[in-house]
Amino acid sequence: MVKKSLVNTIQELQEEYKKEIKNSIGPVVILGGHYPINRYGIAASTPCEFGSFGAFSQMTYDLAIDLVEYSKSVNKDVKIALVVDDHSQTGNKNWYMENEEGTDKIGTFVSDYFENFELPTSYKNKLKKKGLDESIFIKSKNGLPFQESVYRKEFFEKTNKNPGCSGEYKLILEEIAKTGVTKMLGYIPIVCQGPTCTGTKYFHKENKNLDMKVINTYLATGDDFDTPEEIIKETKDINNGFYVIEN
Repeated sequence: MVKKSLVNTIQELQEEYKKEIKNSIGPVVILGGHYPINRYGIAASTPCEFGSFGAFSQMTYDLAIDLVEYSKSVNKDVKIALVVDDHSQTGNKNWYMENEEGTDKIGTFVSDYFENFELPTSYKNKLKKKGLDESIFIKSKNGLPFQESVYRKEFFEKTNKNPGCSGEYKLILEEIAKTGVTKMLGYIPIVCQGPTCTGTKYFHKENKNLDMKVINTYLATGDDFDTPEEIIKETKDINNGFYVIEN
């Protein structure tokens, strides 16, 4: 059953997530800092970079770090899951399922990016400033970041269905839950609200043995939103606040 509440400020949202952390009975994962690779093979993690999600990536990374710092004060095990979008801003969002002219070029620069993966400089600098390191991240089966096309392709090969965000998200949830994580708290692009709710529903339906609570909030994205204040305003214009959805 879906549980939905609406809070008015980011501060209230953080307090809701902190309550979830404090009341947790096992490891917690925060999905934050999500950013895309653009058509030049560059991590578009800041508003000034082509193809970015605007201030969303840096803002949610900061919010996730805030929760990690809080977790230490209440002696809880909290890590960040970093999801990297390697399809929507590459020039062909379905490149990993096709064999058309140009897709090999995209596949090459995507492979190069992940084979030589490093956190964006701004992300590393924020860790250093807080006295943290990469141990705050939960690693995917292929390395530190969760590479979206890997899960999309896997879903397509298993089901012969277009994965979208829902199929990919379901597989990511399954992978994280199998590590023993008991709760996932996500900061998700608002355009992915419907698909990720669907993916969460099927995660629970098909994995009765995996007891992981999933709670998401949805924030506006866009390369014309250069500040957190603009993200906040756009989100409130769309949803009249910040939804906290458990399903």
